[in-house]
Amino acid sequence: MPFEIFLIESAHTGHGMSNQEIQKAVSFKDFNEKTNSRNGLGFYIVKLILKLFNGEIKIRSKENKYTRVEITLPLAVSASDSNDFEKKIINSTCK
Repeated sequence: MPFEIFLIESAHTGHGMSNQEIQKAVSFKDFNEKTNSRNGLGFYIVKLILKLFNGEIKIRSKENKYTRVEITLPLAVSASDSNDFEKKIINSTCK
């Protein structure tokens, strides 16, 4: 069954990101490495929150050209999905 989505899109020209930088931006495992990267926890936390709401984040970039970030969220949540969401919140806060 198709559903409507809420879309947030942001783009800019400039430095851009390599594929490796994009992967690090949405991953926690590389956060503790001491690198010259400007990546923090921002995209990783956004990714986790979006996952709880059945949303997603897509990052497209070309080095020295642009970066484009697309965030999508479903607009409607059914009663059964709402119960699943509550379970996800409880499970994620208990870990």
